[in-house]
Amino acid sequence: MPVATNTFTSNDRNVSVTFTVDANGHVTGFTLKDKDQGYERAVPRIGPLVDATKTYADPDPSRTPKILLALQAMIQGGKQLEEASGLTLGAKRDFAGGIPEPQLLNSLTFIHSENVTGRGIQGHESDVSEIVTYQLKSNLPDTYILVHLTTDSLVTDCDLVEK
Repeated sequence: MPVATNTFTSNDRNVSVTFTVDANGHVTGFTLKDKDQGYERAVPRIGPLVDATKTYADPDPSRTPKILLALQAMIQGGKQLEEASGLTLGAKRDFAGGIPEPQLLNSLTFIHSENVTGRGIQGHESDVSEIVTYQLKSNLPDTYILVHLTTDSLVTDCDLVEK
């Protein structure tokens, strides 16, 4: 139930959510408070819901092939990952054993990019400045990947999203 501008509370529990907005009125995150548990957590917004029917022009099309190679190295792990460029040292260390899904990654289709600088998002000991969403062409149908990039456009993490 709304209790103030950008703040909502539960009728069943002593929990509230307050959305954080920037100077333009765009939501940049929210704070979850549970007064009974003494719990408060700020959660940064990483981007819009994935919608393949609404795509945007890739602001840096030359970057996508580099990201594809970095993700393929993350899938393989081992020596291929160790020798790959385009990844942070933390990502190389933490994904050394490879990642189980997707097993194959053939191509990426750009969906959206969001600047998340200053939202406190980190991945494998690196600050995340941008999250780029792609649709996968892989062994997983209707799957998207959110690629976490540093200010140097290095891949530091990724999240799979199934539609």
